[in-house]
Amino acid sequence: MFSAAKAIIRYNDYLFLQLRDNKNSIPYPNRWAFFGGRLLNNENPQTGLIREIKEELSFHLDKPQEFYQWYNPETDTNIIYFMVEMIKKENFLSVNEGQTGKWVKKNDLDIISIAPDIRAVKSFL
Repeated sequence: MFSAAKAIIRYNDYLFLQLRDNKNSIPYPNRWAFFGGRLLNNENPQTGLIREIKEELSFHLDKPQEFYQWYNPETDTNIIYFMVEMIKKENFLSVNEGQTGKWVKKNDLDIISIAPDIRAVKSFL
């Protein structure tokens, strides 16, 4: 089993999401997902998330708070979610992983193609 940390980056009714690469070699290609990723061996989830967000968005998280956990049987991954409440709608200038990043209204999650990591927590958002 793998472990992963994901950031629910939220500003009011918006979530900042990643459009995953369109490669058949990765899980859920060309779908919208939360930023984050797999943890390294024995890596603390909070430390791993801070590392992932630095790599993916060139952004430093300050003490993200654990929000929820969910096991994805399709990828054999335990996902630890962290809530990241933004005080402003940040313009992330560097999206270094995936096709793009975008602020999406929570109500629009039903009309876009989302990965299971979002579907698992959608009712809690």
